Amino acid sequence: MTSNAGDRILTREFLLLNGVVFLGFSNLALLFQLYDYLHTLPIDPKAFGLLISVFSLTALVLRPVISPFLHPGNARLWMALGAAGSMVALFAYSVAHTFVPLLLVRILHGAGFVVLASAMMAMVVCFIPARRSGQAFGLISVSTLLPYAVFPPLLDPVIQVLGSFDRVLGAAGVLMVLVFPCILGVRPPSRAGASDAASAGAPGL
Repeated sequence: MTSNAGDRILTREFLLLNGVVFLGFSNLALLFQLYDYLHTLPIDPKAFGLLISVFSLTALVLRPVISPFLHPGNARLWMALGAAGSMVALFAYSVAHTFVPLLLVRILHGAGFVVLASAMMAMVVCFIPARRSGQAFGLISVSTLLPYAVFPPLLDPVIQVLGSFDRVLGAAGVLMVLVFPCILGVRPPSRAGASDAASAGAPGL
């Protein structure tokens, strides 16, 4: 069965936004090594659980607060701010070696990620044909899962090359620069196009 142009999924905007998803989740996939890294720092092991979980706790608290204010008209701005916050956090791991600084970095990282992901979802629903929403969100799920399949096996070799885990995170921060051309390549949809796509729905990432 063929689909008309209005039912296309693989548009430029959809692919660029999946690039944003891939890059955002790529730096999370690197954090499989975080627990081992914490053992190298002068931090009480009793605090490891909080340092690991505060990322998700930040996202859990922040997402319901920001989501009602996000829409296609401001999504690019908030994606950029979320990406910038994530980049700052990734660079800051290299100087946050005690409990309080690292806790603040983890909170910033969680906030940056959830702003980026939530704003991306507010935008991407405008480019998903309602009749193909299941297929579209399936592709987005692939973009979220692919980094977890690709990057963890590469961590040890890359750490050996760069010298330390925090340098790997810094390199991931540099790669996050690629988010910005992806964002700039996505033009906000027309009001009519946004209305037509709204029925696709999006519970969030």
